[in-house]
Amino acid sequence: MHQVIRDILIETSPDVEPRFWYMSFHDASAPEHEQFLGCCFVAAKTVTGMIKASEHLKCNPGGELSFRQLPPGVRLPARWLGRLLSKETLEAMDAEVAEDL
Repeated sequence: MHQVIRDILIETSPDVEPRFWYMSFHDASAPEHEQFLGCCFVAAKTVTGMIKASEHLKCNPGGELSFRQLPPGVRLPARWLGRLLSKETLEAMDAEVAEDL
């Protein structure tokens, strides 16, 4: 079965729980200090769903994509989800998490 078709079937299945994904966008052709375009967290069941969610939420600026599915059970504050985050915002979030540890 084609991967996209399989992903669509999984995305529409009520039996599969969505998970959080971290997505990072880069432009390798830009000067080094301008290559990071931003990042976002989205909830989806598959890679195809992740990409569609980021486009629907308008937090996908294009460019090269790096991504990682977060472990099951990870909870994220709603204010972190579905928006394009800058490097500065990401660093502030990192500091906030460190304070909670």
